[in-house]
Amino acid sequence: MQGVEKGIKGLSQGDGKGKGAPGNGAFDPSVPAAASAEAEAEFNAALAAAKSGFSSLFANMLPAGGGELPIIDIGTIKGVPVVIDMNRYAGQLAIIGNVMVFAALVFAVYIVLG
Repeated sequence: MQGVEKGIKGLSQGDGKGKGAPGNGAFDPSVPAAASAEAEAEFNAALAAAKSGFSSLFANMLPAGGGELPIIDIGTIKGVPVVIDMNRYAGQLAIIGNVMVFAALVFAVYIVLG
């Protein structure tokens, strides 16, 4: 018990390792600026790594096409060759992708709001 009393008396007399005398301190703005720059560089490096990872992931998933639609040769029917050239309908078929994206958007809005 004496040790505790001795410690309390010592603290009340100012023997503790407390805060220094009050006064004007010096603030060095270069310290937070350097830490901020270091954190920003680390973030940019992580972002670049994530971008390259995702771009390689999606590049392998997308099909590589020559940009032409197929020509379907069915054969001959009653002596007449039947060939379906899908390139003739390229303009109309291009709309299908936009319609599917619009339908997906409408469906997503219905799910969120419904």
